[in-house]
Amino acid sequence: HNPSFFAGRHGGLGSLHTPGPWPLGHLQARLAARVNKDDAGERAAAAALAAAAYWDGSLPEALDSETGRPISRPWFAWPGALHAALELGRLG
Repeated sequence: HNPSFFAGRHGGLGSLHTPGPWPLGHLQARLAARVNKDDAGERAAAAALAAAAYWDGSLPEALDSETGRPISRPWFAWPGALHAALELGRLG
């Protein structure tokens, strides 16, 4: 029921101002899964992030929900920073 959710093979939470699923939304899903001890949910969110990442691990702002290809800002820093923080926290 969230107007910022985009269905599709690479779907997820996004934004209406840059329509499409956001890696930042996948990161929110991963964090929520971790807090709720939902291992399957965390693995699914991690897989979505891996599919969205460039060769160097950077994450774009928004994706096409069917192809997973970036549709805006390939250099968007927020998801990269949060992803790094989650990984560092996971590693202790």
